Amino acid sequence: MDYRIVLVVFICVFLLASVSLPALSGVVDVFGRSSSPYHSFSASSGRFIVLGSVNDAWGVIKAYGGVVSSVFSVFNGFVVEGSADLLLKLRSMGFRVFEDRVVYLVNPVSLPVGDDIKPYLNAGTPSIGAPRAWESGFNGSGVRVAIIDTGIENRHPWLTRVDGSSVVSWEVDATGTGVVDYCGFRMGYHTGGIHGTHVAGIVASQNKANPGVAPGVEIYDIIVFPEMIDGIFIGCFSTFESIVMRGVELALLGPDGEPNTGDEADVLSLSLGFVVPPEVQYAISKGIVEIPLIKVLEEAVRAGKVVVVAAGNMYGLNLVNALCLAEGVI
Repeated sequence: MDYRIVLVVFICVFLLASVSLPALSGVVDVFGRSSSPYHSFSASSGRFIVLGSVNDAWGVIKAYGGVVSSVFSVFNGFVVEGSADLLLKLRSMGFRVFEDRVVYLVNPVSLPVGDDIKPYLNAGTPSIGAPRAWESGFNGSGVRVAIIDTGIENRHPWLTRVDGSSVVSWEVDATGTGVVDYCGFRMGYHTGGIHGTHVAGIVASQNKANPGVAPGVEIYDIIVFPEMIDGIFIGCFSTFESIVMRGVELALLGPDGEPNTGDEADVLSLSLGFVVPPEVQYAISKGIVEIPLIKVLEEAVRAGKVVVVAAGNMYGLNLVNALCLAEGVI
């Protein structure tokens, strides 16, 4: 497996995505709606991520009227909906409990530009030396890349190989909300999300004039942005932290749903995230504050995967994506 070209792919992906898609790249402040970044339980009920074995919690969850909505199979944890009393009880039993925050994509940023400023789609790959890698026989063939994002238009002409097949070999809805029915399969194929399609094109475009950095890769389309959250239409541009965790898990399982069978993703792409104040970044780096998604990404790295996250996309604010604090990610 050739990881050299894969690393080049994602250096390019996040350089380009963060510059050319300010309206859709997902770096957001998930703590913006809470008075405390330390996951306090002020609400009477809610949705929570619990790190620990669900088997040790069933009795308490039932007694307190809670509902387990998701159980992770690769990671030791689950998602539960219930009262603050239930969550405090779980914490007293030694479970690590976190509010399952809603993650929002950033709002569009309009910048004044003159008529002399134009995008050059074919400038990115030569600037990072991708053609030299192709000439040496490295085009990403044999590498499976999981794009954990808004969805991909898998029949986009630029994502279709000369034999008529799509570079997207597997598509899965990690939200559990039926987002695929909303975002895709209109006209017989997945129309996908704009942002996910953009990332897929940077990685594996088949267009001769504007090729992707690694046109030989196989792409896994893992959708983590649902149509609805709590009955509110959000159009596939917001999600829960636990859904992204589920997307990472699906990448580690592969299409057959089993670990270590050879069909798992080799590379995980997450052009999403959130920002936190510097003092919280420091607390995260010192282990004072835990972020479940960061722990999950670190587990993926320990499993031998190349995990790439967006560095940031908050124009003018000089803020870095908190997921960059995950040890071992690129």
